[in-house]
Amino acid sequence: EEKMKGLYECPEYYSLIFGKRDFKLECKFIAKAIKKYSRAKTVLDLACGTGPHMTELANMDFVVSGLDLSNGMLAKVETHPNIKNLYCEDMSDFKVPDKFDVCICMINSLEILNTNLQLVSHFNSVSGCLNNGGLYIIELDHPSLAFSNPLPGEKPKVYRKQITRRGVKIDITFKRERFDFGTNLEYNRLIADINDHGKRVRMIDSSPVRRLTVSDIDNFVRVSGNFEIVALLGNFDFKTSLNSKNAKRMIIILRRTK
Repeated sequence: EEKMKGLYECPEYYSLIFGKRDFKLECKFIAKAIKKYSRAKTVLDLACGTGPHMTELANMDFVVSGLDLSNGMLAKVETHPNIKNLYCEDMSDFKVPDKFDVCICMINSLEILNTNLQLVSHFNSVSGCLNNGGLYIIELDHPSLAFSNPLPGEKPKVYRKQITRRGVKIDITFKRERFDFGTNLEYNRLIADINDHGKRVRMIDSSPVRRLTVSDIDNFVRVSGNFEIVALLGNFDFKTSLNSKNAKRMIIILRRTK
């Protein structure tokens, strides 16, 4: 029997789908950025999911907490002496009882905030939980990715891949359906057909994401009045500029100024 689930309803399969990323490498970069721009020890991972970045940072002796809207995701975060608190909150508008030296938001998670109101509220919330001089490190898709979307009138672009991890077979279909150039909203559909040793599950996600540009980030920083941009990079290293032909991501490092 096949069961239908949302992408975030099955944290164990979510981790398998996205688990191929090199979280250790990404966290080494985060640690270098922290050393370069501050002397931080406490980190809050926003939209932390099952906490892969939290675990790696905790192993590096950072004191880490996580925030996510899904209790199911938070329940899968590994136990570690350096992982302190888990907050079930909406990152578009949150308040936590603690202050942090650094916030991070990885895996394009900021793109799920679709409206200006949500994003302004988000940056105000982040400012509210950071210590003075604290850093906010964001990873997004490179802005050029928006141009890989089908133009009006074109057929959707479809990508397929198969993965097998821990004996679980996953067939993934990702469809870029359309892009709204007025709102920068990208409408995609992800279907993951999972065969978990005979147990079949279909996970579907069709949530729109907002493609953010450097100008967008700059505008939200200006509106918040609490941050400055200290670095814009094209990958998880300090050698790849955002304008480089090798740029694959948009890594933004902000500092809280007041």
